Amino acid sequence: RKGSIKMENYVLFELCRKESKGGGLMTGAAKNLNPVLIMEGDDEVEILVIEVIIKKLKIRIINGYGPQEDENIERKLKFYSELDQQIVQAQQDGCGVILELDANAKINVNSNDPNEISPNGKLFLDLVERNQLYIANSMDICEGTITRIREKSDGHVEKAVLDYLVVDGIMLNYLNEFIIDEKRTHVLTKYASKKGGKNKKESDHNTLVSKFQIK
Repeated sequence: RKGSIKMENYVLFELCRKESKGGGLMTGAAKNLNPVLIMEGDDEVEILVIEVIIKKLKIRIINGYGPQEDENIERKLKFYSELDQQIVQAQQDGCGVILELDANAKINVNSNDPNEISPNGKLFLDLVERNQLYIANSMDICEGTITRIREKSDGHVEKAVLDYLVVDGIMLNYLNEFIIDEKRTHVLTKYASKKGGKNKKESDHNTLVSKFQIK
């Protein structure tokens, strides 16, 4: 299509679920950033880590999907333990860290956040504190708050903050714009063909758009 991205200029990394129908993680990176796969998890620990290089700056991009609030504590601790290890390893290797994830955790990022801190949120905040990270959703540069809007069967509209951009001290220096697309200008959409026509389904999560100015 006109204006579409030429995929031959990009590399896609996938972590597909094996034990459930569909779903998983994907990270794309421009080939000129020399992206390489560092770590891929599994159905139990949904984490995907790649490394890119901009001149002398090495960056680990960590993509994750956190356990639900009703998951057993063993699975939650396994996820956060692996996430912690990946962050520590990146810092030991002298890399900047960009973490983007659907954490399935509520942390009450600001006065517009309708949620209280949840048990998953406490685990998430402990990880952030322990590794001296910064949550972009809570920063002044953040535009927007709500990352998911879901209409329940009873007609009630549920608003939540579950998706986050987190950076370390290195990448904080380069982060200059962060937008939560509450206007839904850029909605992740699934298109599927069905008998008698096509089916279009929009995600109930709002897209997170961040810009880093790296000279």
